Amino acid sequence: MKLEVQTLPKEKLLLADFVYGRDNNLHLIRILAAYAVLVSHSFVLATGDGANEPFARSLGVTVGAIAVDVFFIASGLLVTGSLLVKQDLREFAWARARRIFPALFVMLVLVVFVMGPTLTRMPLSAYFADGATYQYLLKSATLVTGMGKSLPGLFEHNPFPQAVNGSLWTLKFEIRMYVILGLMWLLIRVLLKMPDGVFKAIVLLVAGLAGFMHLKACLGFGAYSQSVHLFFMFFMGASIYLLKDQITLSWPIFAIVAVGILAAATSRTLFPVAYTMAIPYLLVFLAYVPAGRIRAYNTVGDYSYGTYIYAFPVQQALASCFPGIGVWAMTIMASGIVLPLAMLSWHFVEKPMLSRRRYSSCS
Repeated sequence: MKLEVQTLPKEKLLLADFVYGRDNNLHLIRILAAYAVLVSHSFVLATGDGANEPFARSLGVTVGAIAVDVFFIASGLLVTGSLLVKQDLREFAWARARRIFPALFVMLVLVVFVMGPTLTRMPLSAYFADGATYQYLLKSATLVTGMGKSLPGLFEHNPFPQAVNGSLWTLKFEIRMYVILGLMWLLIRVLLKMPDGVFKAIVLLVAGLAGFMHLKACLGFGAYSQSVHLFFMFFMGASIYLLKDQITLSWPIFAIVAVGILAAATSRTLFPVAYTMAIPYLLVFLAYVPAGRIRAYNTVGDYSYGTYIYAFPVQQALASCFPGIGVWAMTIMASGIVLPLAMLSWHFVEKPMLSRRRYSSCS
């Protein structure tokens, strides 16, 4: 595939020259990240042991974990831009809600009322009479206290038993990041009426503190925290947006960063630190600079979210229906099922909801 470098009539390219448009590679990056999660999960769901994942053995991190970081950095970048452009917390909240919940609700209904009754080992009357069925639906649909974990009689003898949709755990953190960012903006800009520079400084401070705590844990000087990790990735994305006028997108810088992270991959000690420092720049560069035919993917649709939320239950269903299925057989078979589901989700659920841009339209 031929790549071109998007050029502008100035000596250097700044991130600010790109972030306001939709002609970028983020849809492609996110579908690749969603598929990376599917591949990574195939190792644990087919074998019951995530340590079999190649990157986990060599680098101490799975390709799925890297993909989740990509999602959080991109999300921090995009939703911060959305909030600051709209300058309206209600519209911001409505935009976030319609992006996450409609497709999530449809997926949950299909899992609870179609897949569950089909594959449960319990009698249907017992499955539908069990309060755990509706508890799973309610908890996973709201995500306030996290996701539901299991449905009655489902996947009890799988290599990774009982878990219905392990991918949903990240959505709880994603929503919390939205709430924290929105409340920070509300307090600083609306209630206290402080200038934009104060909001920017506090976001950068928060990202810096989270990054310090995360890197300290990576170096063995503290306990690792998943929440701090994801908090840092999200607010690093937010910081990138706020620093868009100072970030230069350069092929030489990209090459130096890429070579540095490849060199660090020879050491399980150095890699987590180098990776944490490098991944934000690599992501924004690849999202905005390579152009040409690669941008054709934008005409297809954004199938990343549908891929992400459907893959895990489909893979668990395959493990249940085909005991002993191998990693790559699961990956291939799941891909053939998940992609059509993701396409249907985008064209009939997500895209129509995203077209409802005015908050007042929901009232």
